Amino acid sequence: MNAAVIAVGAGPLGYVLCAIEAEASNEGAFMTPQQIKANFRQRGETVASWADAHGFPRDVVYRVLNGRTPAWRGQTHQVAVALGLKSDSAKTSA
Repeated sequence: MNAAVIAVGAGPLGYVLCAIEAEASNEGAFMTPQQIKANFRQRGETVASWADAHGFPRDVVYRVLNGRTPAWRGQTHQVAVALGLKSDSAKTSA
């Protein structure tokens, strides 16, 4: 079952602020790049430090997260799988 919390309010300059939290219990659910970036900010971890810790070039990780490079195969695919953007199709097809 999926649960979602939506909070809406007005900012100091009249801008509408909205926060959405969703809890996904589906095993095939993957995070969006925005969710991954938010998780990095929440943990206080930089994308660069994550890339270094996982052995990926920083620029490749940034390109995958920002949608500048399709993660179809090779290193970009490995980065997307490690970040939680997509499944490892080699493992799921076996």
